[in-house]
Amino acid sequence: MEYSAEGKVLLRPGSTHWIGVVAVGGIGTSRFGVPRGRPATVFEDGVVSQDLLPGTLTAYQNLGWLQSENSPHQLTWAARLDWTPLNRFTLIGEIYGEGRADPFLQAALRTVLLSDRIEADVSLTRAGPFDARQTWVTVGLTFMSTPLYGPETDDSR
Repeated sequence: MEYSAEGKVLLRPGSTHWIGVVAVGGIGTSRFGVPRGRPATVFEDGVVSQDLLPGTLTAYQNLGWLQSENSPHQLTWAARLDWTPLNRFTLIGEIYGEGRADPFLQAALRTVLLSDRIEADVSLTRAGPFDARQTWVTVGLTFMSTPLYGPETDDSR
């Protein structure tokens, strides 16, 4: 079992005609710092998104860096599509990897529990060499803060 925490900062909001940019950083550890076969990790990512069909289909590309306690620094990458057929439900398909290792394939269902504040997701991941793939399920909760900045308002109107 691994525990991780990450922070995200929206550098540029996406829209129909613009590209969104996000910076992500985080740490991971097994059993709250007691090594049990899983090293502590530190990671940073840059994420670019494009709204392909406004409010329905979004593409994400990710490029980053990972440092595990017992391994060399590695380049990380990802490509993802989010499809929102219903207002509160999103289907996610993703392929991602670290260094030259075989890629991970992931499918997820995300639902909004409290609009703009809490989301829950369940994902199924397959990884490893083709002839010895491993499969696991992850359950996650996302808690979102109020925006640190908002659109500028003009009170003179």
